[in-house]
Amino acid sequence: MLAAQFEARYEQLRARGVSRHLTLRTVLSLHWRPMIGQTVWTLSEVAVRVSTPIILREFLRWIQSDGAGAQRPDASFGWGLAALIGFTGFCMAVIHHQLFWRVARACSLGSAARPLGRSLARAGSWRRRRP
Repeated sequence: MLAAQFEARYEQLRARGVSRHLTLRTVLSLHWRPMIGQTVWTLSEVAVRVSTPIILREFLRWIQSDGAGAQRPDASFGWGLAALIGFTGFCMAVIHHQLFWRVARACSLGSAARPLGRSLARAGSWRRRRP
């Protein structure tokens, strides 16, 4: 099905007279929406992965500066950093699960498991047998 869609779009673009980067343009015209979604999730993952160590470093500096001098650091700043560390952990979990779900759906892992489920159902190996 994907090959037929690609062939049809490829021929359509070639009929229009597009000659430069025809394969790339065909792929982009077919899959631009999922590619944008994947790019957004990937960029958000990169942002969280980069910001987490920076926030953690600032939090550790805040803890170390507590007894270092006469000026006491603001407690709300430290609590805010602690909340941000927890929030970045939550964001990383959500992003990880979303990326896995999107890749699994794009690769059709769910449909690949269906024949196995059908064969097990026919064999009755996973169902409880009725007396």
